[in-house]
Amino acid sequence: MSVTTLNSYSTQPIVLSTGETLDITNSGTLDVSGTAAVYAGVATSGVTVTNAGTIASGTGGVALADGGSVTNQAGASISGHVEGIILEGGSVTNQAGGSISGGVRGIFVTAPGTIVNSGGISQTGYGGISTQAGVFMNDSGSVTNTAGGTINADYGGFGVFIDGGAGTVVNDGSITATGTASAGVYLSAGGGVGNAAGAVISGEIGVKISGTTADTAILVNAGTIESSAGTSGTAVSFGHVNADLIVDPGARFIGSVEATAFYITSGSATITLANTLDLASASVAGVVTLGTISGLGSEFVNFNTVTEDQGADWVITGSNAVVGTGIDLASNATLTIGAGATLDGTGAAAIYATTAASGVSVSNQGFITSSGNNGNTAGIALFDGGSVTNAAGATIQGYAGVFVTGAAGTLTNAGTIGGATGAAIHGVGVQLKA
Repeated sequence: MSVTTLNSYSTQPIVLSTGETLDITNSGTLDVSGTAAVYAGVATSGVTVTNAGTIASGTGGVALADGGSVTNQAGASISGHVEGIILEGGSVTNQAGGSISGGVRGIFVTAPGTIVNSGGISQTGYGGISTQAGVFMNDSGSVTNTAGGTINADYGGFGVFIDGGAGTVVNDGSITATGTASAGVYLSAGGGVGNAAGAVISGEIGVKISGTTADTAILVNAGTIESSAGTSGTAVSFGHVNADLIVDPGARFIGSVEATAFYITSGSATITLANTLDLASASVAGVVTLGTISGLGSEFVNFNTVTEDQGADWVITGSNAVVGTGIDLASNATLTIGAGATLDGTGAAAIYATTAASGVSVSNQGFITSSGNNGNTAGIALFDGGSVTNAAGATIQGYAGVFVTGAAGTLTNAGTIGGATGAAIHGVGVQLKA
């Protein structure tokens, strides 16, 4: 295994052999026109490039046709008129203060690979190319953008675009894309995205995850995901995938969050997708963090299951509509319907807890209703006991307004609780059954 070191200025491309290591020091500059500045051909495996200086090319800064490892150190830069880096699988590490840029793609990985970015990665030109991106991986892969890291695409590109297989994006920094049809993150074959507290993902669509009905898409948001069109745009778009959206307290979505309810195949078969919105639990120094959400059914669209995690504490504001069993509470969850807020469960309980969900607490300061008219539906239905508080001026109604069974229940009412009435309907306002 040989080592090549560049510590001066050069305009000649460097061609690597199998197993070779290239070190460019902070006094080294490689400035090449017409070809890749650093190149390793097909069947040239095991190469390693470490750059502490400057690599620039009229085509690709670093091109490794059989994969390899590239590390761009603090203060170093790699740039290309087409790509900053292109490699057939492997890894890229861009340290804090490092810069990687390309006109079409900052980094292009053509086989499964891993990218860790703590510096800046950008796509800077060539509008109109469908795969232009800060990072483009066309055979699955993972991208980790650490705190302080930035990934950017312009001219309708993608901050991160992972194609050809499930992708994973973990963001603690900033991933942005600008222009028409842009997306901060686009996973075309399912996968997962995690956006940490304080992190930002933005584009005309913030996060776009598509695929087939067999694919699962998981999005965990504790930070901000936003559409450049603002509240009239789309923050998150789930295509023909089973969507699992996990919302941490403090998360922000600017724009709608849209899942796909069903898909009609070429043979005219209808496939209903399983889409879940989960209100997560979080704590700081042992104190549970309060979360707030609104727009269920209008901003958050086509989620047929809404859950609240064990021990979580959430407030519902504004106008909301839920389907199925309504908001499904786990043990020791606390849910408050805020003053002036509405929660409409269409055909089932608006709020529900199973026989294995003890210690739940529901406080209503607004209006809760369920439109069902059979004995299994209620405004609030708790099957392992729990407590319900209905404030002055608040209303709970359904076939049964409040139904508590399975264990001891507590009801404190200063407002209105009513059961459904009408022909062949014999609803009850409150039913407590230990």
